[in-house]
Amino acid sequence: MVVSFIVPTPGALSGGAVVLERQCRHLMRDHTATLLTFPPATDAEHQSLATLRCDGVEVVVVGRTYPPWLVALKRTLQTAAGRYSGRGVGDTFSRASSAMQSAIDRELARGRHDLLHVESFGLAGYRWPATLPVVVIEHEVLAPSDARRRRAAMQRTCWKQADLVQVFTQRDANQLRELEPDLRAVVRVNPFGVSLPELTASAETDDRSLVFVGSLAHPPNREAATWLIDELMLLLRKRQAGVRLTIVGDAPPRSLRLKAATDIEVTGRVPSVGPYLRRAAVVVAPVWSGGGLRVKILEAMAHAKAVVTTSLGAEGVSDEDGPRPLEVADDVDVFADRVVELLTEPRRRAALGRRARSYVERHRSWMAYEDRLSGHYREAGDRHRARQRHGAA
Repeated sequence: MVVSFIVPTPGALSGGAVVLERQCRHLMRDHTATLLTFPPATDAEHQSLATLRCDGVEVVVVGRTYPPWLVALKRTLQTAAGRYSGRGVGDTFSRASSAMQSAIDRELARGRHDLLHVESFGLAGYRWPATLPVVVIEHEVLAPSDARRRRAAMQRTCWKQADLVQVFTQRDANQLRELEPDLRAVVRVNPFGVSLPELTASAETDDRSLVFVGSLAHPPNREAATWLIDELMLLLRKRQAGVRLTIVGDAPPRSLRLKAATDIEVTGRVPSVGPYLRRAAVVVAPVWSGGGLRVKILEAMAHAKAVVTTSLGAEGVSDEDGPRPLEVADDVDVFADRVVELLTEPRRRAALGRRARSYVERHRSWMAYEDRLSGHYREAGDRHRARQRHGAA
């Protein structure tokens, strides 16, 4: 059984939604899968749940299902409340829902499940049963010093109920083990995959277009988008005439929307990010905070796009096959230099894009991710049974 605050949705702006959709499909190969989640907020989320039902997943939606626009409005208000209260978006969503807890308890009482798969984000305040192996998928390890202090504390409580905790990067694994030394033996790293889109003609590319993609409900993405507008674009306007920046992401705060200009577009939610990635000459991803592996960076690489990011954004992307398949810069001047070089040197840009695509093909396939996840399920089951035997003794 899978429990998730996030509605699994292919092609979503939320990386977590994309990964979860693939995990549900993985479960369908060898298991009878049940998904517990909250009401969908968009037509795409509605369609995704309908497709999963048709394909054999039992979907349990907890709470009244309202029109997508009304659910989206509620989420926007929750996001704003968390943002302006100082608690953070994660803290707002981490408050346990009694309806969800009751649904979890009812489903488990049916006795049909052999493992519980928990997507940690937004579900840190719940009770998990001692009768089943529990695998927690942790998308981002929060330090106690983070602004989202309350969620970080609840997150650690969630980990302690697990037989195995899966993270996406070695950095998150190291941080989790440092925060909770008693859990060192149960932490596993499993970098997720991305789908490989069909490549289109390069004629779609706009040679002066920079694109950033990411949900702006996520604080690190808002930080990155603000930096791009306030710092990077100031330099690029002086160094390269005609550069245009597009910020693609849902829930942009008013402060960000007000920064739109003739050379800066803030789109808000879009039906698909594909057209924006295809048009981009360079994808920019200045990641300054947070953890986890960045889905949108890997998706841009899968589109054979040249990517400029920071050291934190590049974590989990190795150079084992030769030169790194993206550009890395942690200083605004160096970042601007890398962008200008790629904009003005089409051959270099294309070569970097090809290297990026090749890297994803070799190292970030969904099949490899799913095989590792199956191994983690088996290991969690073995650990759970051993713990029960030890307790009985």
